[in-house]
Amino acid sequence: MRIDLRKHSHLTIILLSVVLGMVLMGAVIYYPRMVPAIAEPGAVVPPRAEWQDAFSAVAESVLPAVVSIQGKASIEAPSMPNLPEWFKGFPFGGPSGPGDNGDSPQPPKRMERPFLGSGWIYSPDGYIVTNAHVVKNATEGSLKIQLHDVEGEESVPAKVIGYDARSDLAVIKVDVARQLPYLVLAASKDAKVGHWVMAFGSPFSTELQQTVTQGIISAKGRVLEGAASELGALGASIGDVIQTDAAINPGNSGGPLVDLNGRVVGINESIISSGGAGGFVGIGFAISSDTAAKVVPQLIANKRVVRGWLGVVIADLSENKRDFYKAPQGGALINNINPDGPAAKSGLQQDDVVVKADDTPVRRSADLQAVVADTAPGTTLRLTVIRNGQQTTVDVKVGEMPEKYAGTSLRAVGGDDEETVQVDPLGLQVETLQPSMPQAQGLNLRKGVLITAVNRQGPSADTLRAGVVITQVNRTKVDSAAAYRQALDTAKKEGRQYVVLRIVHKVQGEVISSVVDITPEW
Repeated sequence: MRIDLRKHSHLTIILLSVVLGMVLMGAVIYYPRMVPAIAEPGAVVPPRAEWQDAFSAVAESVLPAVVSIQGKASIEAPSMPNLPEWFKGFPFGGPSGPGDNGDSPQPPKRMERPFLGSGWIYSPDGYIVTNAHVVKNATEGSLKIQLHDVEGEESVPAKVIGYDARSDLAVIKVDVARQLPYLVLAASKDAKVGHWVMAFGSPFSTELQQTVTQGIISAKGRVLEGAASELGALGASIGDVIQTDAAINPGNSGGPLVDLNGRVVGINESIISSGGAGGFVGIGFAISSDTAAKVVPQLIANKRVVRGWLGVVIADLSENKRDFYKAPQGGALINNINPDGPAAKSGLQQDDVVVKADDTPVRRSADLQAVVADTAPGTTLRLTVIRNGQQTTVDVKVGEMPEKYAGTSLRAVGGDDEETVQVDPLGLQVETLQPSMPQAQGLNLRKGVLITAVNRQGPSADTLRAGVVITQVNRTKVDSAAAYRQALDTAKKEGRQYVVLRIVHKVQGEVISSVVDITPEW
């Protein structure tokens, strides 16, 4: 029997082709697993070992300039629960305090608690940058800094030079007999989302000092709503904030966030924590180095930051409001105008939407706040606004931001050369009471002098508190802050060793008028 090979030749060829194709496909699939991928011409792909060395090199150069900050903070003690009215005035203490009959105001009781934070050396002569919330309430003489440029050195005392609530930045100083290693600021505006960063600090305890973590810049231009208000800057938020996934934990506050050149791009500030546990979940925030570049030199030179001020309350525009106000690109809505502010003297009106400040576009409130804050007081700022659907311009002469909005401390701490901002012999910061103020309405007053802050180490610290209204000084009626200061000047000229104030305040919900005597610091 003869086999006809020609009949099956085509089938054989097909089978051989399939087998050969499978072999070649397997080789192609397997080949890349055997050798590294080839980069595009000109691209640099460092081996993993080089990346490890890069991170190690940054850590080695930065760590000697990172410090741990410890101290004791003066905080308000937990208040006692409300007690029955009949308990008021008992000699062993009632709702108003020990031995008090409820007729005079009592400041909140305070207590001390230890705190831990981080910082970094800004200059070789011992200036250190940290967060305002780390040192703001530090009690005098309690601040200690652990330096790490010399092995085994004990912690050294430090003093607070100044802090700025609106940026949550502070400057402290140590005096040592050597030049210290220091870090330099990068331009955070040049940093990009996705860039590698490393966070340094002392998370949770002193045993974890010199901790280093790494991640990337997750976002830029974040706004921490209300964060500055918590530090004493009335109604203010913190803008130009960097978001990172580099691990930041309690105790890291004030430490540096650096790029792979070892330059500071941010100052660790806060985290978002899940479930109240206080731990890191991948979302941390840092104050930008561009903000620090504006704030830190002013704190060193003047112990405070001077900012421009319009005297307006502004808000962002929702999608519906953009449509309603005919501002499709967004802007800053003027909700209220302070009658004593610079804007009240211009043509700016309530319900105006600011869309440009000089040549800078304004898309949200933070944009306008940033431009105004960076404008020197006395400078005229041209605002482009949308009013009743039509675009117009308004020129405003920028004023200096008052301290209650800036969050400046009454007392700039600095060792023997401490000075008081807006010096008051009674240790008070006051302003003229306006009928529209909630305090005036709550106390049923139209005139007087409102106490806005009390120096916690001044002569009134144990007697008065913010929110109390002064109506008389030594039986002289005072209807304004100027009249109040004039009455104090008169008392000083007369050689008075004390002054008697008639004050109005609330005790257990009742409006009370009482008299207190204060020994001033003439």
